[in-house]
Amino acid sequence: MYAQDGDATALEIMRQIHQAPVVQPIKARAEGTLNKMDAESIGRASLLLGAGRQKSDDAIDFAVGISGLKKIGETVVKDEPLMFAHARSQSSLDAVLPMLESAAVVE
Repeated sequence: MYAQDGDATALEIMRQIHQAPVVQPIKARAEGTLNKMDAESIGRASLLLGAGRQKSDDAIDFAVGISGLKKIGETVVKDEPLMFAHARSQSSLDAVLPMLESAAVVE
């Protein structure tokens, strides 16, 4: 429970406080092996969702971003989640979906 004098329950509290209202899986379009995950596209999508700063005075939204990414080399089946996008609104999610969908290459 305590590591390096830290309280791990603080992470659970943060998880409860910072929950995105919109969470959507980004699914594999085909069966195969996950050969590529474009980190730049995923990072840009996270930034646009609000998980980072575009300007130094921008606030960071700890509830949004990308989670649960599959690892390169994993075998996936069609419609299996490759990652999960967390957003404040459906419109902000819709704006980054093309980036996320093209970021993962399954062959």
